[in-house]
Amino acid sequence: MLHEPVHQQLARLGLRGVADTLARMSPGDEFIDTLATLLEAECLHRDSVAQTRRLACAPQPAGTPADVDLRSRAVWARAAGSICSASTGSGNTSTCC
Repeated sequence: MLHEPVHQQLARLGLRGVADTLARMSPGDEFIDTLATLLEAECLHRDSVAQTRRLACAPQPAGTPADVDLRSRAVWARAAGSICSASTGSGNTSTCC
C-alpha cells in the first residue's frame, strides 16, 4: 500500500502516473522509505530553485537601513501616511497621522 506522504509528494511533483503505478505494485516498506527520501530531496531542490528565482526578480533596495536619514521630514511624512491607527492594548485606539 502506498503511504500517504509519498503519494502527496508524487502529486505535488506532478507524477500522478508514478503514484498510480506504485499503488498497483504494492512495493515493500524499504523501497517506499528510499523513494520518500528521494522525493523529499527533489521537493527541497525545487523549493530552493523557486526561492532563488523569486529573490533574483525582487526589487533590491537602494541602500542599507543605516543609509536612511531618520531626521528627514520626507521619511516621517511617508511613515505618517502609512500608519493610520494603533491599538493601545487598553481598549482604546490611538490615531497617529
